[in-house]
Amino acid sequence: MIATGSGIAPFRGFWQERLTMGEKLAPMTVVFGCRCRSEAEFFFMDELIAATEQGILKTFHAYSREPGQPKQYVQDLLTAQAAYFSECLSNNRTHIYVCGGASIATEVKEALAKINKSGFQTIEQSGNYHEDIFGVFG
Repeated sequence: MIATGSGIAPFRGFWQERLTMGEKLAPMTVVFGCRCRSEAEFFFMDELIAATEQGILKTFHAYSREPGQPKQYVQDLLTAQAAYFSECLSNNRTHIYVCGGASIATEVKEALAKINKSGFQTIEQSGNYHEDIFGVFG
């Protein structure tokens, strides 16, 4: 699951359902981007931390305006963690969900293709790539 800002909201049900299942399943991965850590607190951070501590999620955060830190967007984080995401892209059971503003879709697709082009193409062709994008396309 890759989200920016309020795009995290549709994914909330995914980790809440996993928390109720009780069985051991492979963890889901959340890549979440927003301006800064203090803003992230408004986007279910307590739930993300709890689900991560219970082994339900593996969570990555990208902050584009964290004071004293260089800008990092979700596509930058994907690239920085290429070894982890290349393995995910190699798994034929992987589904990718992207939710956020219009600008995220193209940049995320480019980053995923750069990490593991054949794996990403297989995910797209098998119908395992899903987008919920909002805003103005330009």
